Amino acid sequence: MAYDPRRLQGVTVYREAERAFSVGDRVQFTAPDRQRQIANRELATIEHLTAGGRLRLYLDSGRTVAFTLKEYPHLAYGYAITSYRS
Repeated sequence: MAYDPRRLQGVTVYREAERAFSVGDRVQFTAPDRQRQIANRELATIEHLTAGGRLRLYLDSGRTVAFTLKEYPHLAYGYAITSYRS
């Protein structure tokens, strides 16, 4: 299959990977979430986590958001950030 970026728009490419998160972990959003008003690469701390994958995050901007990892799987560890990622 040939991909011509001039003809196709709205394509998102990412590699799915399993992550082990815990309460207190620093995370970074790897895709924007317009519904929750979360910017790409925004940082947060995990406040609450259930076995079913429900998260409550405290954003560095001062807000709290909650969702499941199935609803929004675009999270990465946020401990060390390169200048490229920031």
